[in-house]
This record gives sequence, structure tokens and C-alpha cells, in this order.
Amino acid sequence: MPSPLTKAIELVNSGQREAARKICDTLQQTDANNPEVVHLLGVIAAQDNQPELAIDAFERVISMRADWPEALCQYQRLMGHWHNTLPQRVLDFSYEHLIAAPEEATRQLLDGCGNSWRR
Repeated sequence: MPSPLTKAIELVNSGQREAARKICDTLQQTDANNPEVVHLLGVIAAQDNQPELAIDAFERVISMRADWPEALCQYQRLMGHWHNTLPQRVLDFSYEHLIAAPEEATRQLLDGCGNSWRR
């Protein structure tokens, strides 16, 4: 008998994403930081045209397992899609930059949103 994760992957591959999502949700109740489950949820979100959820999932996986090239490639492919689809409307923003240089990062964020910095 296949593991629940293997079953969820099979369901995704056969187009039964909602059933796969339910299995993943159950798996997350016992291990919320399982990178394989989070990754599969990202794949499901991307296929369901939920880019925010997909990007969030892939970023979580990368933060858990930076050595996992498949997750990094899917994240880069998804971000590339949005950069091509919405040129000059997607702002890449780093939390680390915000912490290291808050004023500069805030100015960049405001500028990216079409607002200006006021003191």
C-alpha cells in the first residue's frame, strides 16, 4: 500500500487535486513542516491558478531545504511567469534587505507601489 504522500502525488498526476489537497492537509496536522507535503501543496496551488499560495509554499520549502533543486526551479519558473505576464508590476522584495537597510528597503517598496517617501 502506498504512503499517503505517494497517494497524494498520484492523485495530483491524475488531475484529482482536491483529493490530494485533503491528504496533504491531514499530513500537515501531524507535521506542518514536512517539505515534501508543502512542496506538493505548492504544485497544487500553481495548477489551481493560486500564485500567491504557490509562491508562499515554494518559498517555505526553500527555507526548509535550500538544497532541493526541484523546489527552487519551480519557484523560479513561477516567478519568471509573473515577471513576463506582468512586466514592471512584480516587485522582488527581500525581508533580509528590509532588516539590514530598513529606510532604503521601505523607499524601494513604496516606489514599487507608486508611492513616495515622506518624513
